[in-house]
Amino acid sequence: MMRLMLHPQGLRPYVEDWEIIAGSLVQRLQQEAQGEAVDSPTAQLLRSLEADLPAPTPATASLPVGSALPVLPVTFVKASQRLSFFTIISTLGTPRDITLQELRIESLFPTDTVTTELMRTI
Repeated sequence: MMRLMLHPQGLRPYVEDWEIIAGSLVQRLQQEAQGEAVDSPTAQLLRSLEADLPAPTPATASLPVGSALPVLPVTFVKASQRLSFFTIISTLGTPRDITLQELRIESLFPTDTVTTELMRTI
C-alpha cells in the first residue's frame, strides 16, 4: 500500500492534500522501521521508497513526531469524482510472536454518503 500511495504513477496524483497524507504515512513507516532490525522488511521498504518520498514542506515539517492519528482521513479525486475515506492500520501480535507483530491490516471506511453509495454499487 505504501508503494501504491507514494509512487508518482500510483495513487499519488489522486490524493487530495497529498503532502500531508504522505508525511503521515512516511512518519509511521519511519517509526516502525526504528523499532526493527536494519534488514527488516519495513526498513527495506523505507529504503526502497526513498526516491518517491516527498521533500519536506511547511505542512509536513510541522507534523510533530509521534503525531500519527489512530485514523487517517484521505480523499481521492479523479476528474469530477471525489471519494472520502478514513483508514485504519491494525497490527496484531503479542510480545512473544514476532510473525504476528509484522502483520498489518489496512481498512478503508467511507466518510460520506456519496462514497458509501458508490462503494455499495461496486
